[in-house]
Amino acid sequence: MDDTPDKPEGQPERSTSGSNLALSDDRPATRGEIANELLACLTLVAPSTMGADERAAFITVGIETLSELSLAELKEGARQARKTCRFPSELLPAIFGNSEEARETYISASGYIYRGDERAVMREAEKRADWSTYYQAKARVKEETGTPRIGTARSIGKLLGDYR
Repeated sequence: MDDTPDKPEGQPERSTSGSNLALSDDRPATRGEIANELLACLTLVAPSTMGADERAAFITVGIETLSELSLAELKEGARQARKTCRFPSELLPAIFGNSEEARETYISASGYIYRGDERAVMREAEKRADWSTYYQAKARVKEETGTPRIGTARSIGKLLGDYR
């Protein structure tokens, strides 16, 4: 006779390895999961002067910023952020940078989300004096075109060569 109780119908299967429910990593991350990952990251990099109110504000902004990530993207991004980030301002871009959407979207250290093509991002980043995002978008433009921009030594040499 088996002493294990029957599983109620409709309840998810629990693994016997001690881990929680087996969940699909492709589903969107919940607000609680995002908050837990952000708190784990923030614990490592927050300065001692960062109070509870500032931490709560950071978590609130982080939840809104990262709300469209899948659970797998969130966990991988948070894992990478815990390895590489030294300051709270680096956390959101590091976590968001591992997502599929990050290839089309830029996010600044302050949490501002840039949308549009690289040139539109460069214009907006220049207005906001967000030079890190500006140069990130500029590098991607350079990769795509593969040609030097007007004003580089090579292009000026070509121009001079045409007029000699």
